[in-house]
Amino acid sequence: MHRNRTIFSPTRVPLFIAGIVVLLILFGVWGLHLQRQMSSDKAVYKLSYCGEENNLPCLVSFGVDAHDQMIVSLLVPDNSPANLYLKITHNSRESSYPCYRPDETPRNVYCTGEKMLPGTMISLILVDSDKEIPLAEGNLIITSLLYPTLGGPLPSGTSAPQSPTPRISPTPFPTLPPTSLSPTYTPVPYPNYP
Repeated sequence: MHRNRTIFSPTRVPLFIAGIVVLLILFGVWGLHLQRQMSSDKAVYKLSYCGEENNLPCLVSFGVDAHDQMIVSLLVPDNSPANLYLKITHNSRESSYPCYRPDETPRNVYCTGEKMLPGTMISLILVDSDKEIPLAEGNLIITSLLYPTLGGPLPSGTSAPQSPTPRISPTPFPTLPPTSLSPTYTPVPYPNYP
């Protein structure tokens, strides 16, 4: 006797459907957990000018270096990645500004790139260079540009222009002939009051 064995017997179909529903619920819960974990790991901070709140990272200033490149000065948290760069977008044109972190002041970050004029509205994204993960982003207006001062430190590999050594020669001091000075009284007229 040979029975017709089918997987979809009337008693097995509800169990099969219930099993699929349980698996879908488990995969959905697991997917939500992974999504929350990934979004918390990749929190993107709002990038704005530094202020009293001390929200880091923040933008300190825009400036220009000796090579007419724009310098974007930022403050970042101590635990931020070592290698960073800044993406700046203006009028649908994106530029990358590599960043430098001095060993003496690791919270300070200086990013250099194409110079832009004050009053320009730009979009900035601070990116971890190693993982290509955005850390902070914001839309700002370049309010002003700091220019280097004369007599400041020169970039490495350059030397100051030599100027002629000034000659110092004594200037004769004029002498006045001796006079006899005595105080004299000079009357001052007073106005008449009614």
